[in-house]
Amino acid sequence: MTGRLGDSRLGEHRLGGETRLGRATSAAAQPATASTGRESASAIRATTSTSSEIAASIDRSISLARVPTATLSAATASTSRDSASFTRLTASYAAPITTEIDGGPLDWRIGGQMLKESWIDELTPHTLTITFHTDRDGLEYWRQYDRAGDVQVEVGFGGTFQAVDRGGRDDALELQPPFRQTPPFDEAEFYVTNYSEAQLSSELFEIEFEFQRSEPRSGVFDVVDRSGEPWVFDFDRGTIALEERRVSRIDRDGGPTGGDTSIEVLLTDLEAAALADVAGVPDAVVDREVPDGPGFAEDTSGGRHTVAITSPDGAPLEGDWVIRNWSLAMHNRSDERWLVELQLAEG
Repeated sequence: MTGRLGDSRLGEHRLGGETRLGRATSAAAQPATASTGRESASAIRATTSTSSEIAASIDRSISLARVPTATLSAATASTSRDSASFTRLTASYAAPITTEIDGGPLDWRIGGQMLKESWIDELTPHTLTITFHTDRDGLEYWRQYDRAGDVQVEVGFGGTFQAVDRGGRDDALELQPPFRQTPPFDEAEFYVTNYSEAQLSSELFEIEFEFQRSEPRSGVFDVVDRSGEPWVFDFDRGTIALEERRVSRIDRDGGPTGGDTSIEVLLTDLEAAALADVAGVPDAVVDREVPDGPGFAEDTSGGRHTVAITSPDGAPLEGDWVIRNWSLAMHNRSDERWLVELQLAEG
């Protein structure tokens, strides 16, 4: 796969200007296929609610600790489709959540271990990047993952893949998302492909994990079927309809076939889950060369990576497109809280 999403002009912020005392990084062997769609770790901050907001939505008998508070970047959507108009959420934190309810954990679990003050950096079809805080006492536990195994991705027909740890160090880890992020995230097995840590103060550390999914995601949540809006994205499994304000930054960037385009959209939990469920095998997109003519991108997944787009009058992208790749990040705390960048190719 040739598409790279790591160069997106989405805007990144790190902990509101907190001073870092030092950073140590241990990079694992990278997957054998260029499928993560990232060149560097993005810094996004996951959304959290105030104590009163959470208490209103769960059983009153649960005792809650103080929970993180989040601040939203001041940037708003631009009227121009040609500019980077959506921004990612910047978060600051007060104290960890360690409470669980019947609906699931209130924070991410990695291998059964509850995280504290976590946020999602980025989700792609292959990878998930999570950052969280820990104190000095908890640091040694997480350092067991600072030398990730030799993880390789074996790609099969139609873009299907299987991650294999050639180093034989550990089995895949079970990652369980918090209940308020289910959907769009699903419980699945991942391998650690990168670990890094930064010291924020004498007793506080920030840890970042990059995980490789063990196998493709498919059909986890209910099918979304929407219509009646200016923008309609008709996938192999489900249809998403968006208002014009939720579509921005349409860029044509050439690409191997000469017709590649990237587009940013804001999606709800279920809409983001619908995309992640259907477009989970980006290696299924194969560039075909035509003698004495323009090349084209072929979807070998049986239609999973093909989308039919209906656009408003005067907007580009009307027609069928192949989804080369996509990435998901937190945008804000509204219903449409997920910022998704789609990299499309003419089929």
